[in-house]
Amino acid sequence: MKWIKTYKTLLVFGVITLIGLSVSFENFYTDEGFVWQDFLASLDTATAIALAVLAVVGYMEYIKSEDEIPIYFEIGEKGRKVDIKLKLLRRNCSRNEVLGVLGMIQKDSKNRFNLANNRMKKLLIDTQKIQKGELNELCIEIDSEEFGQFDIVP
Repeated sequence: MKWIKTYKTLLVFGVITLIGLSVSFENFYTDEGFVWQDFLASLDTATAIALAVLAVVGYMEYIKSEDEIPIYFEIGEKGRKVDIKLKLLRRNCSRNEVLGVLGMIQKDSKNRFNLANNRMKKLLIDTQKIQKGELNELCIEIDSEEFGQFDIVP
């Protein structure tokens, strides 16, 4: 079923075009036979409608990619949420961008911040979910010791 995601746009275009052609299919045959002019006019209309639908779908995906994604630290077992007051656009929300933001807010600029490996794996999974539109915020789970590495402006 992965091929459906790959060819979704092409499938939608084809289905809408075929529906448009099938609606006026009876007009293609007259007493004189097949009328190409009517067929091409219907094909033109069906294609225009399909392209309009795809343009709307593309625009909606573009608007979704412009969403601002807030970044939070979730500290300790109690899960206290701290807003770091920085946001990324959904389209730019990648592992590298998030690590860059974390590097910008660390206290010690000479050394790299340190997060547990299992947290980095969850960070990667969450950024992928954000890019797919499944999450609308990024919560980075850290303990209080790891939180001490960062300088959060209230």
